[in-house]
Amino acid sequence: MKKAFIFLFFLVSILSFSQFSVPYRIGNKFGIADGSGKIIIPAEYDHIDVSSSPGVFTATKGSSRENFKTTCIYRNKIVLKDTGYNFFEIEGPFIKGIKISDLDRFYQYNGSLASLSTDIYTITGKKIFDKSYSHITVVEDEKKPALKDEKLFLLLDQSQRYSLVLLNENTLKITRTFFENAEQIDTDYDRFPQSFSITYYGGISGSRKLDLFFENGKIKNYSSDPVQQKSNSYSAYSSSSSYPPPPPPAERSEAQESVKQPPVKEQLKPSIREAYDSKKYTEPFTTDRILFRQQELYQAELKESEGKTGLFNIRDNKWIIPALYDDIIRTDFSCPACTVYILKKGTGYKIMEYNPRNSQLFKGNFTMIPYLYHKNYSKEGFHLIKLFDKEGNFFAYANQDGIVYYKK
Repeated sequence: MKKAFIFLFFLVSILSFSQFSVPYRIGNKFGIADGSGKIIIPAEYDHIDVSSSPGVFTATKGSSRENFKTTCIYRNKIVLKDTGYNFFEIEGPFIKGIKISDLDRFYQYNGSLASLSTDIYTITGKKIFDKSYSHITVVEDEKKPALKDEKLFLLLDQSQRYSLVLLNENTLKITRTFFENAEQIDTDYDRFPQSFSITYYGGISGSRKLDLFFENGKIKNYSSDPVQQKSNSYSAYSSSSSYPPPPPPAERSEAQESVKQPPVKEQLKPSIREAYDSKKYTEPFTTDRILFRQQELYQAELKESEGKTGLFNIRDNKWIIPALYDDIIRTDFSCPACTVYILKKGTGYKIMEYNPRNSQLFKGNFTMIPYLYHKNYSKEGFHLIKLFDKEGNFFAYANQDGIVYYKK
């Protein structure tokens, strides 16, 4: 009887985690609902952004850099409420809250870690470290965990120095510090989860290579050997000797100057309008918009037939998309060996996933512009779609069959 109860509990747990949830709009606010539209988290947020990890949402109140609060929703529960973090990430069995102190600097230096202030929490919202770090990495592989009740954390502090610590998951206390204040590191996961290697340069104990060996969910043993200090690669270059000066321009003769060259007529190349999502995960307070740009086509062109538009393969002399539509828009959605198109016919829009071997036209017919946002979101065959109004502003989420997660 006890075994049957345990099995039933296990089965219910699996089923509960397999259920998916989506941001649901009611009036002008967003909440979280299950696939049937049943509200789980009340609709009281101005925006809800979907993470790349299904089940993780950043819910925002406020619409400016200076005045916003974010709430982390994970597995249909509010974990961190009304925070100042710009976004959240799942890191192993933990949740990271990441705040960007200077957005302009962050963009200027391509994601500068010096602009980040990161905290890490348990999935119940308990903060692990007393101070904030620029970056936190859990040395872990979810499919092949090396440790059972402990976790290795690689920490980059606000002064851009590294340390490696071992944390007891039950007490949330650091039980060992392997090194700290290192200036640079090189990690090696090649033999993980049997072992993990990291070479660190500078710091209190000097430059060393640390090898950790795992067995039965524990660190069996480790070795630490000195290495040569890594040189600063930037110091090896100088502005005066990096590159030779460019050659002087060739002198033109008077005869050459007197001959007027005919203007070169630029040949227009086939192109297509491409849609892309403007939302930045670093700015949860912004209004999401769909934007468009012209992109060159390769061995294809938009072609009309009997007043309708299709996409024609010039090389193979056949239709990629038959001429049945009033407009064809390519999207920037990335998927292996496929391209995603928005097809307009009359006042309706559909989504096509084109693959030379197996293309499919999604069932949903939309009155707003649909943009495929997540394919196979939470489960196989369920695709999360963003809908944008005629001004290009985000309106609500939908699925591939045309169900819109919105009500007045």
